[in-house]
Amino acid sequence: QANDHVGMFYTPTCPSRFHSVASNKVNQKWLDAGCPTTQNAHDYMTSMFADFRKALDKAEIKVYGLRVVEPHADGCPHWHLLFFMEKRHESTVTSLFKKEAMKDSPNEKGAKKYRFTSEKIDWSKGSAVGYVAKYLSKNIDGKHIDSDRSTTLEGTEAAERVVTWARVNRIRQFQFIGGPSVTVWRELRRIRQDLKEDDAVFNRLDEGEWLTLENVRRAADSSDWEAFCLAMGG
Repeated sequence: QANDHVGMFYTPTCPSRFHSVASNKVNQKWLDAGCPTTQNAHDYMTSMFADFRKALDKAEIKVYGLRVVEPHADGCPHWHLLFFMEKRHESTVTSLFKKEAMKDSPNEKGAKKYRFTSEKIDWSKGSAVGYVAKYLSKNIDGKHIDSDRSTTLEGTEAAERVVTWARVNRIRQFQFIGGPSVTVWRELRRIRQDLKEDDAVFNRLDEGEWLTLENVRRAADSSDWEAFCLAMGG
């Protein structure tokens, strides 16, 4: 908001052949495709997303945000992505993402309705965190979620199964995209003292470089993510 960026919430899903169940019975397209696994479906999504990012690079457009992966009731993964970008890029980013998501089997039944959805964040209704809070909770511990819409399970029970699903299939549930390194944030938070300019470790840094590094450390140490992002280059 400070940078006057727009927030977009995207949900791409897999083509029908990756879904083992359709209309409460075994999906014939899944059988005909050789019974693709959950990992096969996730690989498809990863490849599709890589093509989308290549298109963004070609258009010289930068986005940043968060990706959450969760399963449908039949175990097939789908993604939720919260992206921020300059307002002038909103329509282009959405168009490029939809193009890649719809490239495979675009005319199959339900593709136009379910394959790709987008929603612009309305700041008057709440923060970006509010848009992803339930997806984070559903994929961690299920707290504050009374029930899972896809099953008869309570939120905590459903979350246990989602976490197990991700571990068994070796799927990374959460990923930050386009922002500063979370590893740098974590490692600098281990350092409790100021970084001294005359420390031998920093003897190759000039005063400006040392100050930049210390500003990054201080932002991480004080748990100020916004200041950390700015100190890391914006």
